[in-house]
Amino acid sequence: MRTRRERRSRRALAILGRERLLAFLRAVEQPPQCLAVTLFLNQVDAGDTVPAILFDGQAFGYSLEAAPLSPDRFWIRFGC
Repeated sequence: MRTRRERRSRRALAILGRERLLAFLRAVEQPPQCLAVTLFLNQVDAGDTVPAILFDGQAFGYSLEAAPLSPDRFWIRFGC
């Protein structure tokens, strides 16, 4: 059974797509200010896939929420 965190993250990833999510995270990481973003990107850079990181089946972990505001603008909440 999927956790609420996983269901929300799946919906958000479907809205954003992998490339848009990673572009957003890399943009907000400069300069590094959020440990969750830095740790997530370190895992991606080490070869882990975005779904493997987000959908780990655990009750706690990274959370992602997103909603479109316009075709090229999104409300995004990311953390852990």
